[in-house]
Amino acid sequence: MMDLNFCKKCGSNTSLAIPLGDNRKRSVCARCLHIEYKKPRNVVGCLAHPAGQVPRCRRAIELGCGLWTLSGGYMETGDSRIHCAKRETLGEAGANVEIGPLFAVVDLIH
Repeated sequence: MMDLNFCKKCGSNTSLAIPLGDNRKRSVCARCLHIEYKKPRNVVGCLAHPAGQVPRCRRAIELGCGLWTLSGGYMETGDSRIHCAKRETLGEAGANVEIGPLFAVVDLIH
């Protein structure tokens, strides 16, 4: 995939940078600070249940900043579903998990 030279939102020049709180270079707009994420549109989560409880995470970023959710996030290019679920659960809930059977697949049609 090619990096974007111009912002999809405002048309200004972009540059490759690691956004605050991220660990990968992304195309970032110099003017409006829009970050363009090049990744599949699959979201993967983990329904962990230590001691019969389901830990939730409070979102620290938009969309939904401050709301409670299960750990999960977008897959990165080259990710497997299992790797993504483990990474997101560790990053959001601080938990190392073993992945069991698939719980659900949901299609959201817009």
